[in-house]
Amino acid sequence: QVVPLDLRGLGLAEGGPSVAAGEAWGVVLRPGDVVVVPRVRRQVVVLGAVVRPGSYAVEESARLLDVLALAGGVDRERAGAVVVLRRGAGDGSAVQVVRVEAEALLRGDGQANVGVEAGDVVVVEERVQAVAVLGEVVRPGAVGYRPGLTVGEALAQAGGPTERADLGQV
Repeated sequence: QVVPLDLRGLGLAEGGPSVAAGEAWGVVLRPGDVVVVPRVRRQVVVLGAVVRPGSYAVEESARLLDVLALAGGVDRERAGAVVVLRRGAGDGSAVQVVRVEAEALLRGDGQANVGVEAGDVVVVEERVQAVAVLGEVVRPGAVGYRPGLTVGEALAQAGGPTERADLGQV
């Protein structure tokens, strides 16, 4: 039988339980019982242009690349900057923002591989993947970009030229 216990607040971190805390334990041990005290799990949330966004348990010495590896890695085609959001000291209302360029991080720049802390939120921003098609087209604005996109394909995505278009001056 497994009996989970929440022993926070019993004075254990300050050098041992008090007599009053001993009464609060509530579980009497028998020969052969096993008491397991697990390591504190430090959670970091990873969002954005990664393979598996989510919440991950990390070691105290974890760095940004470690966390991104847990999330399956960065999607290099979509990744822009990597932003680490961290609650400030005191009441936690202030947020510290650490911004790192994904390319610098991925090419091994040691300064870009910052440490992460419990509660951090890591956001891999998505790079703008669009081309603007403006002027005499049916739907002027941004169209989706992909490597190898041609002018003709971009015009087609914008609905093609209007009858007033001067195709000799594109």
